[in-house]
Amino acid sequence: MDGSTADGGSLAQDAQRRRFEFSFATGAEHGGPLRIVLAADTAAGAAAFRVQDQGRYLWPGAEPLAAHLARSFPVRGMALLELGAGVGLAACVAAAQRARRIVATDFDERTLELLRENMAANMAAHDDAEQTECVAAMLDWNTVVDPARRALSAADRRAALAAGLGIRDGDPSGALFDSIIGSDLIWDEESASLLTAAAAELLRICRGPDQIPFVLAFVERSEYLRLFFEEQAKAHGLEIAVVQEHRSKPVQVTPKRWTKPQATFVLRITLAQQAAP
Repeated sequence: MDGSTADGGSLAQDAQRRRFEFSFATGAEHGGPLRIVLAADTAAGAAAFRVQDQGRYLWPGAEPLAAHLARSFPVRGMALLELGAGVGLAACVAAAQRARRIVATDFDERTLELLRENMAANMAAHDDAEQTECVAAMLDWNTVVDPARRALSAADRRAALAAGLGIRDGDPSGALFDSIIGSDLIWDEESASLLTAAAAELLRICRGPDQIPFVLAFVERSEYLRLFFEEQAKAHGLEIAVVQEHRSKPVQVTPKRWTKPQATFVLRITLAQQAAP
């Protein structure tokens, strides 16, 4: 996507909510490009921007994650948990790629309403998505790492997570999810610390006999923040491997100002062997 909207407008116009079109290359099994249409708020509507509003915007990491799911990740038949799903681009791609279940989470109810609308619209447009169980659920990472919950057994923490998400844990000895996914989840030191702590806990309690990965599209907003994130990940017993790297092109936002290129890394994050239960 190049910043244009489905009705030919641009992000500089005054309308707050627009439709965005995406086309993703897929593997041979899918048989052609995957088209996703989403509603999202635009930057022009951000005069009264609040933290809880951020999920209703499209952020730079969403498209690289969605492209990875469309072409390079074995989504079919998987149960996926998405953190910070926002408007649902990755969730819609996962459903169209025949995931068995996608639980897309966020922490704001208005964002979840828009997420549900986008998932329903794209499921109706893709026959392949009809077999996917799509759930939009509230998930606060602070609850995941709350000391009172962490004092429970792993089985009870897992049961509490499933109940909070409104899903059934059919086989407590197997994996609750086959993978966790997310994009553009780190903005500052606080979010980096909280995400790494929550990710380590979720990787522990959602796995079965084998480890599961956390696939994260990480936008490098500064070298310092990247190094801080890597330090926090190591402290929480996580290992990081770079799967793909994307470099954005500068975008002209005013006649005299262009955005700076940003690097987005698709990462595969797992528990280090010594940190796994």
